[in-house]
Amino acid sequence: MVASTTEDYFVLYVKHDEDGTEVKQPVLVKRGEAGTTTLAENIPALPAERYMVEKYSRSDPADVDGDCVYDITELDDFGHMNPVNPAPSIDQEFGAVAVPDHKAFDSLANTILGNTTIKFVVLTGDPGPRVYFMNTNNYESHDWFVYAIGDEKQSMLSGTLIYDPDSVAPDGSPGVYRYHFSGPDWLSRRYSATYLERVHDLLAASMPLLEDNLALWIHNDQLSYLRRTVASLKMSRVPVEFDDDI
Repeated sequence: MVASTTEDYFVLYVKHDEDGTEVKQPVLVKRGEAGTTTLAENIPALPAERYMVEKYSRSDPADVDGDCVYDITELDDFGHMNPVNPAPSIDQEFGAVAVPDHKAFDSLANTILGNTTIKFVVLTGDPGPRVYFMNTNNYESHDWFVYAIGDEKQSMLSGTLIYDPDSVAPDGSPGVYRYHFSGPDWLSRRYSATYLERVHDLLAASMPLLEDNLALWIHNDQLSYLRRTVASLKMSRVPVEFDDDI
């Protein structure tokens, strides 16, 4: 909780250690309220020392995700834009850069093997990972989607996000959003646990509909490639599920 006025807005950052270098990742942009403003994530909280808060003026906004669009402009059009996601806005025919609510989730989702599913891609590059949620009614191939939107990538995580209403979240509430990765980059690049934690933070920050119910699903046939990464992830706040759990 921070002291505030309605002329302010605040950015909540999570601090990550990448090979000895501190990386500050914005996870929340929120307008100030009269008196005080509460800043909170929608996934389990980290220790207080992992967070940092910065205050800005709504009349002189910043661009904390580095995509050359002011934070307040993106916050005012959240869904089509996203102040903590460096991905540029795209037409809904292609997908979205944020999923603000269940209605938006359903508009992008398709039923695949009986599951309500959205495919997504995470691209690497400056100023950080960026995520696109695919309109899965129009695009099935991650590669064709990236080609269609014309974004350049250094590497790509091909993701699938499934809503499972019958699973129980860690807080005991019904419904889990479970995602997994596939494609050649996923196993060959050996992404670090820190990078995957940053991706998890970005997904959560881009989906305000979440309530501590986002989990990474790793298939059993991937474990031999990812044992060290999984061991590190288990010490992070990323909930990891395996085939046997599901």
